[in-house]
Amino acid sequence: RGSGCAFLHESTAAGSAAAAADDAEDSDPDMQREIDAAFAGFKDRETDADIMENLRRAQEDEVSADTAAHERRERCDSGASGDSGDALPPPASEAEIEEARRIVQKAQREATHREKMKVKAQTASRDDLQAMINARLNMK
Repeated sequence: RGSGCAFLHESTAAGSAAAAADDAEDSDPDMQREIDAAFAGFKDRETDADIMENLRRAQEDEVSADTAAHERRERCDSGASGDSGDALPPPASEAEIEEARRIVQKAQREATHREKMKVKAQTASRDDLQAMINARLNMK
């Protein structure tokens, strides 16, 4: 109760005694015990600095665990044989190259023929469509 208090406080001895008596009457012993217990609990709690230190240590532990896991993966990937993967297949022979060339040419011819048939099919009669289907089946 200082001079900055917004309430009027009496400065006489009688007034101080009356104010102390009023405080004693207003004070609930159970409430005061609860307040004291709450303040005591705050003393036991971690400070912000303690919390930040715990977070820093947890982050360092996580980083070191990640690093160790990465190193284990690196050792496993390198393996005992030192093989960096599957070997490339041997180059194609002249016969294989020629066979691939024939397959591609045939596919291109068939694609051109299909495009021509699509154009004809747009204006073809039913009998013409059936003839086109039969000719296609006989080609194979």
